[in-house]
Amino acid sequence: MEVGNIDNKKIFFIKINSNNQIIKVEVGKNTHINGEMVIAILYEPYRKIFLICTPSHGVVRGKSIMVPESIVIEIEDFDVD
Repeated sequence: MEVGNIDNKKIFFIKINSNNQIIKVEVGKNTHINGEMVIAILYEPYRKIFLICTPSHGVVRGKSIMVPESIVIEIEDFDVD
């Protein structure tokens, strides 16, 4: 499997429509997906996926949580000065 480059965007939060349930995933807050704090949200344009990184998914161990772009309904980047 070929992996593309990670986009340079600094993503603050994304909102996901998962089975008609809206889930907000925000850096620095615990996510309802696995109950852990979100360390980073990355975007990989090649595969059109967002990568949610928590301590046990993509930071200390394991693979990040992959979210397809097609279910993301809102994105907000960190303010860049």
